[in-house]
Formats: sequence, C-alpha cells, structure tokens
Amino acid sequence: MVDVTQTKNGRFRFRCLPTKDQMEVIKLMESKDQFAFSYCSKLCKKDISNLKVVSMNSLKVNIESSISLECAFNDHYIFLEFDFDASKAETPEKRLFYQLKHLLYILNTSKIDILRFSISCNNFNLDLIFKFFGTNRVKTLIVKPLVENQIYVSILNSPIHSERLMLEKNPLQR
Repeated sequence: MVDVTQTKNGRFRFRCLPTKDQMEVIKLMESKDQFAFSYCSKLCKKDISNLKVVSMNSLKVNIESSISLECAFNDHYIFLEFDFDASKAETPEKRLFYQLKHLLYILNTSKIDILRFSISCNNFNLDLIFKFFGTNRVKTLIVKPLVENQIYVSILNSPIHSERLMLEKNPLQR
C-alpha cells in the first residue's frame, strides 16, 4: 500500500487525507493553530467556519493613534495592531476590516464585544469606520476622554448601534 500523505521531500499532504480524517485533525488543533490554519486558503477558512471549533471569549477593537484588534480565546490571546504606514497600499482601516471579516466568518458571529474610541482616533477615516461598524453588532461602545468634541459628537451620531454606551470621563476635568 502506498502512503499518499508523504511526498518525496517528506512533507505531509493534509488534503490527501479523507475528508472525515481532515476534520478530526482540525478538531485536535489548538484554537491558535485553527486560527492560523484558516488563513491558508479559502477552503481552510471554510473548514474552520463549518466545524465551529474555534471558541472565542471576546473580540475588542480599539481605535486610538493606531487601530488594534484583540481576540480572547480560552487558551490564548491574539493581538493585531494596524498603524498608518504610507509605504503600504492598504489603509489600516482596510486591513482591520479584512481581519475582522475573516474572524467574524470563522467564528460564525457578527458581534463585536467592545469598540473603543480614544485620543488620536481622528488619524483614521472615521466615516469609513462608522460605515463598517454600522453593519456589525457592537455590544459595548466606549468613548474615552480626550477625544475632540467634534469627533465625540460624530461618534455619537454615527450609524454604530450598540447595546451599551460608555462615555468615560477624564478624572482631571471638572
């Protein structure tokens, strides 16, 4: 009998396994490995989504002087940060949207637990950000102190709908 999972260079040919065995291997992976596997191809992304094996505790987005995405799983955290880099063709907003869409798809959810705006959030295209988050469920919207008044108002008037709104106060202001 020929072993179809090995090549001449010794690499493991995962997709040569029967589908049932592929799914069992995926189920045995740690969530961080399942997450990484989901980026290998569209088929891998679909496999992870269909199995519903990745379990997430929370998903947070911080929009400050950079944009960060924090995803908490049972056994680890994933933290991604998107800075403005003029040398890149994509904007940090578009990179964030790509990552968020990917995560929401593989996690079979449309919910973002926390969306937080803080100082220097005006470095980004807020209209684009408002439009994107207006189509996703946001559990808690937090507006931190020191956000400029006009930005503060535009965040509150944005199409973002949240179950809970937290307006944090600067403890040094009266």
